[in-house]
Amino acid sequence: MQRLMINLLVTLTTLGFGIVAASFLAISNQPEIKMPDLQKPEAQAMTTEAFTSTSGMSVKTDRGCINSNTYRAADGTQVSTSHEIFGSPSKAVKEMRTRLKDAEQIVERVPVKNESGKRIGERVVMLWRYESTGCLWAVIMWTDGSQLNWISSESMPTALEFERYKNEYLSFSTE
Repeated sequence: MQRLMINLLVTLTTLGFGIVAASFLAISNQPEIKMPDLQKPEAQAMTTEAFTSTSGMSVKTDRGCINSNTYRAADGTQVSTSHEIFGSPSKAVKEMRTRLKDAEQIVERVPVKNESGKRIGERVVMLWRYESTGCLWAVIMWTDGSQLNWISSESMPTALEFERYKNEYLSFSTE
């Protein structure tokens, strides 16, 4: 009986060490997500050719109007954009809050202000896992009055670069 107890104790101890070791291996084998520095990066020379439009569409729904476009960066990385116009700022905020519930990680959250410093919306940088593919994408989403805007890319630096490009060369505002 004593020998059985010792064998049982050795077996349980070995099993415990095995579980702990397997946990450490699983954690160490997870891909590391590198977070970019979200401070204003050094200004890089950007031209109107930095991103090429590959497709676009506009759809009117019962909630509002949705415009979406897909671009390719010079290195081939895809960037998708969406611009939705809702009936009111509160509806845009409500939709943004709904989408934020699915964020895997919120990296940055700041107010959006107009030229005179008045708050007109909110900007969120987050990581979002697409259920259909399991891929983790960088997403920049912001409200501007009754508008909800979205930039997504599999590369956080490319998404942030596209946001700068958009601010310099494109206009999402249609109101």
